[in-house]
Amino acid sequence: MSPIVVRRSSKSFFEQFPDAPSTADGCRSLIKHWIESGAIGPTNATHLLFAIWAMTQSYADFSAQVSFFIDSAKLSSSNCNTAEKLITGLVLAAVRPDARRAAVLPPAHAGG
Repeated sequence: MSPIVVRRSSKSFFEQFPDAPSTADGCRSLIKHWIESGAIGPTNATHLLFAIWAMTQSYADFSAQVSFFIDSAKLSSSNCNTAEKLITGLVLAAVRPDARRAAVLPPAHAGG
């Protein structure tokens, strides 16, 4: 299973993963651990969580609007797979631990 799952559901992003931290602090701690270990580049853990949640939850909460923009009566498995690949790519590009990301992202400590 990919790290990001787009589904038409009201489940929170992390509820889909049984071994995921169960609190916001736990999620932030896990992301900070990934940063410290060099697995991902420096980023604001809270805003990363909001961004992932917003991108994935939008498909559930605004399926009528999404359907309008994809020119279809409802979301298909293919639409969800396409969204999953795009969102995964966006998130991984944003947190890659190399210098190319520095030009487009604010410092990890910037704002909230």
